[in-house]
Amino acid sequence: MSYDLIDLKFVKAIAECGTLTQGAAKIGLSPSSASVRLTQFESTLNVLLFIRRARGLTPTIAGFVALRHVSKILTQLSNMESDFGISLHGE
Repeated sequence: MSYDLIDLKFVKAIAECGTLTQGAAKIGLSPSSASVRLTQFESTLNVLLFIRRARGLTPTIAGFVALRHVSKILTQLSNMESDFGISLHGE
């Protein structure tokens, strides 16, 4: 299984919003699709990124490490887009 830019943006959105539903809405995914994507992304990385609680999701230590990388990747993509005056990922 692989992952894509949507998965990276979604992981960041969950961390920012604190819930799967709000994170999904932030990037235009349905909650059910988002749940599947998160599970598949975690499976691909072979780590649990978030602790699921009744009132939301909390990043695990691995989740914080992944978020650090995700933030760097998204920043680099944004910088590249700025350099070329384009938007590669619809923002």
